[in-house]
Amino acid sequence: MKIYLKLRITIVGLVAVAVIGLAGCEDIFRTNMFQQFVPDAAIDAMLKSDTAIEEIADAIESPRFIQGLIDDPEEKEKVVAKLKETYNDPGATDDDKKLASLTHATIELETTLAGDVVDNFITAMMDAEESDDDADPLQEVLKIFPDSAIADLETFTETINALKAASGAYTVYGSTIEDGETVDGGHAQSALVAYIADSVFKDDADIAAFYTYYIAKEDGAQPPELSTDFYDNLEDENTEDPAAQSLRKMLEGSGLGFLLDSADGEA
Repeated sequence: MKIYLKLRITIVGLVAVAVIGLAGCEDIFRTNMFQQFVPDAAIDAMLKSDTAIEEIADAIESPRFIQGLIDDPEEKEKVVAKLKETYNDPGATDDDKKLASLTHATIELETTLAGDVVDNFITAMMDAEESDDDADPLQEVLKIFPDSAIADLETFTETINALKAASGAYTVYGSTIEDGETVDGGHAQSALVAYIADSVFKDDADIAAFYTYYIAKEDGAQPPELSTDFYDNLEDENTEDPAAQSLRKMLEGSGLGFLLDSADGEA
């Protein structure tokens, strides 16, 4: 399985990402002021504030706020729309785009099982490195997903689409990074996993095909034709793929630029 083999190449680097992330290279979010925030009572007022983006970035540090977005998808849509409006605005400053895009990515990960997928990625791939050569590559990859994420097609689709949405936000963030700028390792790790999901699964049809064939194993299901060119795009310093360009900047800024050359002769 080409996807699986290429993922394994990044193991050592991802362990380094985790260490760098713990060091906290970039404190992009301010000290939280909303631990007692009640979304249903205040989101509309917050979104109308002149400092809405900063307030949302503060609020996502509160488990109560995140749970409110999980419980009320319409409120989540309003918050995400405000963040997108900011980071897609050509007139917005790079700092505003950074804060809005990272806040959006965090919301996608924290309000779905996508966050668990990111957390499980390193552990699953390290286990794969230690397993024997006869191990089933598919089962090793599926370890990344919590059981609840693959319990049904709807949840699996929601999880993958959250990663895809996060990838879009990280693409904006990466586009604002200047040469020599430091990037938080935790964001780089999350962006890598999101980028892979976004590259492999182009749409809901791809997601459904993967699920019905590999997970549900439905009779008559056909093997999906998924993209495996994500690593080639990422490795190419002249890539025209905006997502790959942004992720390259994030990896380089987090001290993991060596991953971009690690596949030479090994893929």
